[in-house]
Amino acid sequence: MAGAKERELVLELMYDMIERILTPREFEIYIMSKRMKPRHIADKLGLKGSGVRRRLVKIKYKIKNHEKWLREKIDLRGLAI
Repeated sequence: MAGAKERELVLELMYDMIERILTPREFEIYIMSKRMKPRHIADKLGLKGSGVRRRLVKIKYKIKNHEKWLREKIDLRGLAI
């Protein structure tokens, strides 16, 4: 039961993150970057590898700028990320 509750909280945070920080496409690239290299993401999405790398840098910059906001959201929901 606790796992399902935590999953719900993570999903809420994810949707908040999309609404506030990233576009849906950027969020997709960010999630894929946790498992794949940029060239594989590029192949899957039909983009250039250098474009994916550029987007990842932009995404990381956006997340860093909103780090305080994300920390507040995580603490508010009691998540450990």
